Amino acid sequence: MKEQQHTRKAVFVSHRNSVHGGAGGQQVCTHEYRDTLRLAGFELHDVLWEHERTLARRVANRLRPSPYNRPWPKDFARRVVDEIKKHKAKVVFLNVIDLLPLATDLKELGCRDCKIVMLSHGLASVDEVHTQRILREYRFLPLNPSPLRPGDLLRQEAQFLPACD
Repeated sequence: MKEQQHTRKAVFVSHRNSVHGGAGGQQVCTHEYRDTLRLAGFELHDVLWEHERTLARRVANRLRPSPYNRPWPKDFARRVVDEIKKHKAKVVFLNVIDLLPLATDLKELGCRDCKIVMLSHGLASVDEVHTQRILREYRFLPLNPSPLRPGDLLRQEAQFLPACD
């Protein structure tokens, strides 16, 4: 397939390991998304993040584990908005469902003219169901979330999805 002329500017938001990491499923899927978007004529400008590793973040993760707890640095949404403005991007691609809260943050920071697209890598709720099954068998594991956790995560997901286009 021939790559189209880059006619549309876009910001691609992702965890650094998804773009530059090994050859796991998430990395393979991320590269496929990026290749497809480039073939569709998007000029991608990366904004990458890494997990915040402060003591406060670690404690918060232990007390209330959730993929939607904004595990990126506090100024990250502002960094994304700055890149959108710098490149005059009309589309933001959020790579992986954990970034859902970022869509809300971007809208609150004034990104109303920019389309926000969530790129999913599969059905996260299936992972949660498997986790529950494993934890029932191995109760000695240090983290044993409530059996209500999958429903809680779906509720949180539904709360954030309206911010995406």
